[in-house]
Amino acid sequence: MVIEWLRFDVPPELRADFLTRDAQVWTLALSKCQGFIGKETWFEPDTGATIVVIRWETLEHWKSIPRSDLEYLDDEMGALLIPVLECRTFEVDSPR
Repeated sequence: MVIEWLRFDVPPELRADFLTRDAQVWTLALSKCQGFIGKETWFEPDTGATIVVIRWETLEHWKSIPRSDLEYLDDEMGALLIPVLECRTFEVDSPR
């Protein structure tokens, strides 16, 4: 399993609207992608950062989404499109 880890700086007054739109746009679209396992949103209380964690079966599944689809989904976020400040990739190591 691969983790896509994204950090956003979502202003507190936009958080509820951002989460709603993100679920309607990104979560719905990703849920239809092959290899998608799940998605969570975390909040860092000390910094106010919004962390989105997306689980994929493989890196290939994640990276197979066409660039045009990603751009379309960004456009669908409209005024609630918040830039990604940091993107990380993690591989999950299963016990042997």
